[in-house]
Amino acid sequence: MTVRVRYAPSPTGPLHIGSARTVLYNWLFARQHGGKMILRSEDTDRERSDVKWEQEICQSLRWLGLDWDEGVDAGGDCGPYRQTQRLELYRDYIQRLEQQGRTYYCFCTPEDLEARRQQSRYEHGGYDGACRQLSAQEVARRLEQGESAAVRFRVPRDTKVEFNDLVRGDIAVETAEISDFVILKKDGIPTYNFAVVVDDVTMGISHVIRANEHLINTPRQILLYQALGEQPPAFAHISLILDKSGRKMSKRMGDTAVDAYAQKGYLPEAIVNYIALLGWSPEDEQEIFSLEELVAEFDMGRVSRSPAIFDVKKLDWMNNQYIMQTDTGRLADMAMEVLAGQGVEVARGREWLRQVIEVVRDELANLAQLAEFLPEFTEEEVEISPQAMESLTWEHSGLVLDQFISRLKQLDSLTSDSVGEMLKQLNKDIKKQTGSGGKTVFMPVRAALSGQTSGQELYLLVPLLGRELALKRIDFCRRAATDSGVNNE
Repeated sequence: MTVRVRYAPSPTGPLHIGSARTVLYNWLFARQHGGKMILRSEDTDRERSDVKWEQEICQSLRWLGLDWDEGVDAGGDCGPYRQTQRLELYRDYIQRLEQQGRTYYCFCTPEDLEARRQQSRYEHGGYDGACRQLSAQEVARRLEQGESAAVRFRVPRDTKVEFNDLVRGDIAVETAEISDFVILKKDGIPTYNFAVVVDDVTMGISHVIRANEHLINTPRQILLYQALGEQPPAFAHISLILDKSGRKMSKRMGDTAVDAYAQKGYLPEAIVNYIALLGWSPEDEQEIFSLEELVAEFDMGRVSRSPAIFDVKKLDWMNNQYIMQTDTGRLADMAMEVLAGQGVEVARGREWLRQVIEVVRDELANLAQLAEFLPEFTEEEVEISPQAMESLTWEHSGLVLDQFISRLKQLDSLTSDSVGEMLKQLNKDIKKQTGSGGKTVFMPVRAALSGQTSGQELYLLVPLLGRELALKRIDFCRRAATDSGVNNE
């Protein structure tokens, strides 16, 4: 059997983290079995659907590295791939069911339904079948009079729907618990349960991998497959993703949208790696996977039935692992875009930013955090810690800083190598002159350059500051020490 899976979002908002995981599991399953991935748009909610959301969803999927073989923006033999362009096809399938006596017109108004809902024997607002026994003459008369009607599917009684879910095992539902449901609304738009079945049939979908919240729809859809004489696909309903408080993640929360994480400077491969593990566990304890490794290792049989917890701290850790192993040139390109989106200007350019990343990336959970580090390498005035201020009072601090300034001015170029050699020679010379080296040399220099007694290696810090800013920093810190009553001469 040829594996064909699909992702069918409603374009009413950005791509949610939970939806991205659904796409990923479909994508991995298809790629693992040499199958096809289809992307289509369920855009029949005319009030809320917007093509801009469809475009943003496509953009987010491409950012994640998840492509599709057929569908929106890709074409294919089973199109069109937007439901609003398939309305005539849905009407044809409605007629097929009507000819079999599997449907009937329902004239009930929302007020009628609400009035009877409390007396219905079905849970969750089930329909009581009031229009099920209307005669053909009565139906024709009311239609001729201009009454609008929905079309309901006539659910067979005294049987049950049985299927094996690839995640949840064997499931059986009595049809007595399923009321006749609408498949075509009064405005001529098909309902989700009907349209999705027609789409899956006509697109040859072999496996439906989706969130567990759709499990309640599956028995209804299987009934439609059977009524149409079609073989239902295999179903796999994956668990929900919850936040740390145990609540379902909502796409109305900005930080659950994939694009929000892109804007914060998370790497797409880190996002993919992390969400792959939200509900699926590999056979060993490996946590870092390339996309190729995920394709090889993914197993639907190891997908958990239990909800997964989205832990930002774990994502931050994983993203840092990727930042540490990613080429700094690529990181700099990404960071320039991320920082620009935050309104942060990198006046000294991309190459300088690349060097900053080289120095601080072990401390980054995401690239947006670079905005917190930039002042360390750009501001003339720094906050001086008490320990740093104290180091400026040492006996030879003035001598050390004078000689450091002199040698800094004489360097032809500021590179990590040239600065490193200069600092080594400075340490040797000061030790000859005073008998003290090491900490008594490097601590005052660090304090005067950064206002701190610990931090980046000096041979890395100085080139990032540049000659002019380094001299201004030293002047500022020495003046601050003098103003506070400290004499570092």
